[in-house]
Amino acid sequence: MIEVHVKEVFFDFLSGSGIVLLTDLEEKKVLPIWVGIFEAQSIQMKMKGNPVQRPVTHDLLKNIIEDMGHKVVRVEIHDIVENTYYARIVLGGKQKERLIDSRPSDAIALAVRADCPVFLAEHLYEKAQKKEEFESSLKEEFYKKYLESLEEEELKKA
Repeated sequence: MIEVHVKEVFFDFLSGSGIVLLTDLEEKKVLPIWVGIFEAQSIQMKMKGNPVQRPVTHDLLKNIIEDMGHKVVRVEIHDIVENTYYARIVLGGKQKERLIDSRPSDAIALAVRADCPVFLAEHLYEKAQKKEEFESSLKEEFYKKYLESLEEEELKKA
């Protein structure tokens, strides 16, 4: 497993999804994971230090885990099947470590709250792109979708 961190969370307004950008600790390679908009907001809210008056779902989950005498030790993103990533939350505490199946988005949201490390399976890290390649492909995809959204009349004006 390779330790990664959440570099950034941003929103793909064309697809209506959030994107969590994971990088290795040296920030040489990046792996984007598309997540639901609410999960992306939850992760981003905690990363930016935006306080909330009442606990959101991921705060509640962390509180329950801790009240039961456990601790979130780490999060592991361990597989991908048909473009769906699989993760697990590793709990420690009174007993041996426990592995809890999770969506990566929820696991990451919990990890940023528990201030614990996130790990990526080596075979997934191999799929990560060099940072510059990812940024370039993201710009190309954005412009492509933007141009596709323009009507023919708008193109004739240009």
